[in-house]
Amino acid sequence: MDTIKIIKTPYFVRALHEWMTDNNLTPYIAVNVLHPDAIIPDEYKIDDVLVLNISYSATQHLEMTNEAIMFNARFAGVSRYISIPIGAVISMYAKETGDGMTFEQPSTPDPEPQKPKQKTPTLRIVK
Repeated sequence: MDTIKIIKTPYFVRALHEWMTDNNLTPYIAVNVLHPDAIIPDEYKIDDVLVLNISYSATQHLEMTNEAIMFNARFAGVSRYISIPIGAVISMYAKETGDGMTFEQPSTPDPEPQKPKQKTPTLRIVK
C-alpha cells in the first residue's frame, strides 16, 4: 500500500468528524476488530467489524491523533476505554445520510510457501 494513503487517513477522519458534527450528523466508524492493537471490549469482538458511534454525546475524552482514535464510552452502562488504531478504521459515515468515506486497509503479505526440505546427500561405505 502506498505510504501517502496511510498518512492521509487520520486527516480525513478528523475532517469528516468535524463536518458531520457541524452539520448535526452522527459520525460512525466501522472498525476491524481483528487489528492486533485495537482496544475494544472482548465481548464485542464477535464479528470482524464493529460499528461505533464517535459523536461527542456518545463519547468522553475523544481524542483523534495521527495514530489512533481514543475515547471512553459506555457499553451496557459500564464506561470502557476504547483505542482504535487508524489502520483499523475501515470506514466513517454519517448515520443519518450514509455520506462518508471508506479507507484502504493495509494488506498483509502472503506468507512465503515453505519449500520442501531437500535431503542432504549422505555417504556410506559399500562393500
